[in-house]
Amino acid sequence: MRIATSTTYTQQATAIDTLEAQYISQGSDLSTGKTLNAPSDDPSQIGEDLSVRSTIATQNSEVTNLQAATEQLTTTDTALANLTSVLQSSLQAAERGASDLTNATARSAIGGQVDEYLQQTVSLANSQYNGVYIFGGSSQSTTAPVTTTGSPVSSVSFTGNEQSSAPLVFNKQSYQISPTLQQAFNYNATDGSPSVFQALISLRDTLDNGTVVNESAQQINHTGDVVYGAASPAAVRTTIGSTPSPFAVSPVPDSNGKYGITINSVDATGVSHTETYTFTAATVLDDSTSTSVVGAINANSSVTGLTASFDAQTQRVVLTNAGGGSFSINDTPSTGATSSGNLTSVLGLLMPNNTGNVASMATTVSTQIGDLQNALNVTLSARQSVGSTMDALSQINSQVTNDVLTNTNVQSGIEDTDIAKTTTAFSATQAALTATYSTTTRLESKDLFDYL
Repeated sequence: MRIATSTTYTQQATAIDTLEAQYISQGSDLSTGKTLNAPSDDPSQIGEDLSVRSTIATQNSEVTNLQAATEQLTTTDTALANLTSVLQSSLQAAERGASDLTNATARSAIGGQVDEYLQQTVSLANSQYNGVYIFGGSSQSTTAPVTTTGSPVSSVSFTGNEQSSAPLVFNKQSYQISPTLQQAFNYNATDGSPSVFQALISLRDTLDNGTVVNESAQQINHTGDVVYGAASPAAVRTTIGSTPSPFAVSPVPDSNGKYGITINSVDATGVSHTETYTFTAATVLDDSTSTSVVGAINANSSVTGLTASFDAQTQRVVLTNAGGGSFSINDTPSTGATSSGNLTSVLGLLMPNNTGNVASMATTVSTQIGDLQNALNVTLSARQSVGSTMDALSQINSQVTNDVLTNTNVQSGIEDTDIAKTTTAFSATQAALTATYSTTTRLESKDLFDYL
């Protein structure tokens, strides 16, 4: 059988093209280190490779989010650690101020220190991470959420909310990245206890001004009820004998059906005062009139120096002697009564006992120390929660990072070039290509007379 010369040349050219394509592909594999450089390289592997790549991209994004969350938690923990330090210093200052060995001048100086602590707590409450107020809740703005009123500060307000800002969701589980202002600073506490800010304001005023206070030990309202203050649909004006009673301690009148109290106090000039007040079951706790419990006491404040108020937020009654003198409050039978009522207990106020327990500078500061300690406990609880979340995210981050490494190895197994095997194949292709070039060159050098 005779083979045409054109056929021979065509075969040689095809062989060269095939070997050159193979040579280029193997060279590319060696130079890039990858066997999959285009979808056409290995269609059977490209689907698995794309799936692994997508998984790795998702996991890397998760790692980035976890690291950002951990950084924010670290910032939060630092703020809470500083707040803890401030509150501990405030407690030490309060203990010095409560001592009978501390005179008015020294107490005022301590009050100045407490005011500095107050300023620090406001600054910490406005801590930021990456431009976000970490205690501001989910409602973020460009202005600080915690602001003050007065100089010295008389009150602190909050424009944020009590919803955690941007919680991290992982595997359908939500992780709180920042505690709310209530959780960290006891702001608007559900149990009515003073916030960090209010506790420091009260302590500062007591030490700086020598103010003596007799305050309800805790909320006087029954859980779920409001004794007095804002409530839907309108402000509540509760009488002592309301039925059912909204008070935590049920009022019990004297044998005449009345409630009598006697307050013994000393004003700023050193003059002693004894004032007795009698109320009925229909008397309102506080309605801004002189017939209410609070109003009746305040009607005499110009003489006694003693004022009364009711904090609707904390549901506590506060009796204050701006003169700095000790004072006491007792239940007293109304005229002709054979027994006393229990209004003092209903209002949760400090009563004298066999040890002479009366409202004084020491008892006032002691109560405030209790408020500060409670606020500190709230802060420590928030810090513990932050620490637990940091530990949980650290473990998750380690797991996801390991998963990324595992999937990267899988990707490498699919894509990476087997250098030794490909080098051998490359050398073989190079040799074959060289031989083919040589054969073709010899064929091309012959003419018709070489075959005659």
